[in-house]
Amino acid sequence: MTQIGDIFLHKLNLAFETITQPDGTPYTPEDVMVETRQGISGSYLRRLRSGHINNPTIQIVGELSRFFQVPPSYFLEAEAEIPEQTQLQIEEITDLLTTLSAKELAVVKKQIELIHSLRDRD
Repeated sequence: MTQIGDIFLHKLNLAFETITQPDGTPYTPEDVMVETRQGISGSYLRRLRSGHINNPTIQIVGELSRFFQVPPSYFLEAEAEIPEQTQLQIEEITDLLTTLSAKELAVVKKQIELIHSLRDRD
């Protein structure tokens, strides 16, 4: 595998391990597939994560950066980590979400989906 391929593989797996859903559970390849409107299939993403594919297109990197809300350079540069402020915000939101009821979580989920749909229109 190339150095870039190694970096991409590490960063992709790190994103899956550290950027979680609002309830704290990890995202799955199928979650990415749904959010990218099948721009990236679950099977393709599993092959990327296992290192069987190590040269994704710029479109794939763009889709992943939008999904995980990190700059595209995150996946390509060894020193580009998830911004600390972003990680702290994720942790704060996750802590707050653990105090909500199922009904309240459903409301939050709908709000997040609304934000995603509005962002996708731009």
